[in-house]
Amino acid sequence: MIPKFESSQQWGCPVYNYEVSSYSEYLVKHQELEDPVFVSSDRVVYPKDKSLHRIYKFYLKITAEGGSNAMFGDFDLYVGCTNHTVKMRDSPFLQIHVPVKTGDDPENIFWFSPPISSKSDCNVLKNEVVETDGTFWLDPKVVPA
Repeated sequence: MIPKFESSQQWGCPVYNYEVSSYSEYLVKHQELEDPVFVSSDRVVYPKDKSLHRIYKFYLKITAEGGSNAMFGDFDLYVGCTNHTVKMRDSPFLQIHVPVKTGDDPENIFWFSPPISSKSDCNVLKNEVVETDGTFWLDPKVVPA
């Protein structure tokens, strides 16, 4: 839902057109978003492809009767599973410390339980083991130093 806009001369020059732009200074039709449509009494912006998980940045060109117009924004539209819409938490089955004794079989000591998404339709697609500095752990069979 986008904010409601009013002309300073509302009775003589009502707002009649909303257009979505990818640029802040003048209208450049956004290639990935539809122009706002009415949903009940509100105007709503939808992506052209609703299957993508993205954050869309956009601006609005508001035109009043008589041709007066202005640009507003920037606005962010969060669609699907993004860092702003989904939070991950550790699985209750995650084992952080696994005691190993001398002579124990080195295979299958640690079983990783993937994190749980805050949105049931946003599944974990990939887990990667990384060092504490964020670099990839190249050989997960060897304990990092």
